Order: sequence, then C-alpha cells, then structure tokens
Amino acid sequence: MKTVNVRFHGAPAPAYAARDLDGAPVVRVYDPLAGHYTVVHSLTAGQIRYVIGRTLAPYAVTAGDHSTDLGVVGHAKTLLGAKRIGRRAVREALPNGQGGYRVWVEGINYPVAGGERTLRTDNKWTD
Repeated sequence: MKTVNVRFHGAPAPAYAARDLDGAPVVRVYDPLAGHYTVVHSLTAGQIRYVIGRTLAPYAVTAGDHSTDLGVVGHAKTLLGAKRIGRRAVREALPNGQGGYRVWVEGINYPVAGGERTLRTDNKWTD
C-alpha cells in the first residue's frame, strides 16, 4: 500500500486512497490517537485529489469522434499504457481509424492526456 503524507490536525500523517463497496474512492488517514487508519472527511478538496492521484492512480480511457462516442474503452496502470489503449480503440473501432481519445485519472475525473488523429492532423497522432 502506497502512502503519502498530508497535514492532519496540524501534523503530518500518512494517508492512502482506496475504493469503498460501491467503487467510490475514499481517503484514509492514520490517526495516532486511535492507532489505526480512519476515513476522513475534514481534508480539503486539494488534499483529497492529491492523495487519490498519488496512491490510487489507475487511468480510464475514453474515445470517440465527432459523431461516435465509444465511452470508456479501457483502464490502465500507467499513462503510456492508457495512451496505447486509446490509440488502439480509435484505430480499430472508428471509421478510417480517425478520432480521438482522452485519458482520465479515475475517481476524480481529471483529464491528464489525450490524442487526436484526423484529416486535420494529416492522419498523424497529436498528443
């Protein structure tokens, strides 16, 4: 389990992100008074995004073109793997292999990368 340090009650404390039973990400912080990790709701939105992005960072890939939305086409553990999934989905599922993909950090729905291959880009990938 990978942890990062965040400020909790004025002192640095290790924290990590996990998924609860319905798949939503939750942040757990070590509480030295209780002696265990606990779900915390008092962190700022920035702290929550930081912990989720650093410890729970699988990527979701979406693809489509101007008229076709393929939705989520895959998940990856690395950004390079996510880009490969997106390019393969565009190449195999869209007309003439033209369209675009976007890579999102799962759980916080934050786009981190994307690419496009169309007539406008002379059928070359732009990242």
